[in-house]
Amino acid sequence: MIRYVLGRLAVLPFSLLAVSVLTFSFLHLVPGDPVDALGGENLSATELAQLRREMGLDQPVVVQFGYWLGHVLQGDLGKSIRSNKPVRDEVLSRLGVSVELALLAVFFALLIGILGGAIATRWRGTWVDRAVMMAATLGMSVPNYFVATLCVLAVSLYLPDLGVVSFVALGNGLLANLQSLFFPALSLATLSGSAFCRYVRGATEDIVRSAEFLRTARSKGASEARILFRHIVPNALVPLATVAGLQLAYLIGGTVVIESIFALPGLGQLLLASIAQRDYPVIQGCVLLQATVFVIINLVIDLIYPLLDPRVQLVRGAH
Repeated sequence: MIRYVLGRLAVLPFSLLAVSVLTFSFLHLVPGDPVDALGGENLSATELAQLRREMGLDQPVVVQFGYWLGHVLQGDLGKSIRSNKPVRDEVLSRLGVSVELALLAVFFALLIGILGGAIATRWRGTWVDRAVMMAATLGMSVPNYFVATLCVLAVSLYLPDLGVVSFVALGNGLLANLQSLFFPALSLATLSGSAFCRYVRGATEDIVRSAEFLRTARSKGASEARILFRHIVPNALVPLATVAGLQLAYLIGGTVVIESIFALPGLGQLLLASIAQRDYPVIQGCVLLQATVFVIINLVIDLIYPLLDPRVQLVRGAH
């Protein structure tokens, strides 16, 4: 197990390097640069050249990337062109909001998916099963931003005291913070929860059809509810862990539209503003952080698999 973890960690720097090279290359393929985004049209040619020289933008792209990479290896992500603040401080100040939003969204999605899948399995083949699957299909067809817009509209018209677009920081009270993130997280969870529901329903169907131990449990007098929640659903959750983990990794930094609709000061908002203003150091910092989180979450998922399914550990041990 230790060798496996070390091997995965050894690949991490190369993955991050590849992501950084691609991001840096694509940024410089887009017309314009930070000087233009900062209002360069009002400056003379001499002033523009001076600004680009001060920012290092007059150097070849390879030289710029090498300079940036050298500072990153020393723990310095540079300074924001827009605010002149350290990129590390800019990113970390927004990371907490995005992580909290992603965790809440995945929690709601798992709740929707597991309960919906369990209900459909409990009454499989009936109108309840069909209704749950139809609702899940509808949920997968509706974009997150549409759900978010409906939430904002409904709350603004009928429950204006909730302040659906007013973010409250965690330091100002846990309850108020969770309330301000409830509708954004629910908007994100609608599509994911619907997909999880269908995933759980399909996994439980396979277990019901093929598992011999269910007949043994019934022969011992176990109720259908006990069989469902003690044997069927737990076995269906093992593959769901991978899907949920990947969804969590995606949501950290991948919720730009939802953060914009609900005015959340998260990583997505920072990335969007940085792209609009060609703030190369902040963009690189955001992408680097997201890639790191994605790889680490994948590693954690692999490590908790033996806890969810002991057979995985036995198979590894056999090799």
